[in-house]
Amino acid sequence: MTRNHFCSLQTARHLLNGLSSKLHTHCGAGWLAKLMFGKNPIYRHVKGGEEEIYQSYFMNIVNSVDVRNLTAQACCKPFDDESARRDLNTIDNVAHQAKRLHSLRPVIIETMLWQYIYADPLLREDDRYRWIYEVMARDDRAYFPDAISIYYTMYNC
Repeated sequence: MTRNHFCSLQTARHLLNGLSSKLHTHCGAGWLAKLMFGKNPIYRHVKGGEEEIYQSYFMNIVNSVDVRNLTAQACCKPFDDESARRDLNTIDNVAHQAKRLHSLRPVIIETMLWQYIYADPLLREDDRYRWIYEVMARDDRAYFPDAISIYYTMYNC
């Protein structure tokens, strides 16, 4: 892992260790970014035709990690710390594999995942197989945080 890596394990742990309130602090940021850029600035980097590739890497992660455990940690409920550590390594490895093999942006894959982790657990299951389209077309009534809030939280802005 490089020092400048977007979502280091430390940053991911920081995100998962009770920063949910910070997501609410930045809830207006997504609206402002959409107004300024016309599209969420995180997902505007997804080129036409790449959606399915991003979705496949997202699914690879979701199928490889314990989503319930990461959700429990994100919600400050009891969780298995060792499992969470392994899962954070898996997330990092898969995101960087996507960069190496397809020149995809790890920040997009990781942001998609954290939006999924923080999403309503019942509703997210229905949209799991088309998650890239859900996050790219997110509206203000969504059941998951906007990408800018996740991004700001991960960068600790």
